[in-house]
Amino acid sequence: MPSEYADLAKMLLTNPSAGKMLKNLDKVSALLNSPEGKALLTQLSAGGGDALKKAAADAAAGNKDSGKALLSSLMSDPEGASLISKVVSLAKEG
Repeated sequence: MPSEYADLAKMLLTNPSAGKMLKNLDKVSALLNSPEGKALLTQLSAGGGDALKKAAADAAAGNKDSGKALLSSLMSDPEGASLISKVVSLAKEG
């Protein structure tokens, strides 16, 4: 498990879009603590969060396919799509 966190941290520190979001961490935190954010986190943690862990590990290794699949799955849900839209807006502000 520590390796998964290291992989996620590496991805966050090296990805320009993630860097923008980290600059707005207070806004992202507030968004994730909103009802929509909590619902999305519940979706992401379904099944123990295996899909999210795999997407983060794969992204750290340069493979975006599982992340795209996870994003596609989230975008098919109205709540997930709404939160993703808000997160994208935050990233653009940064």
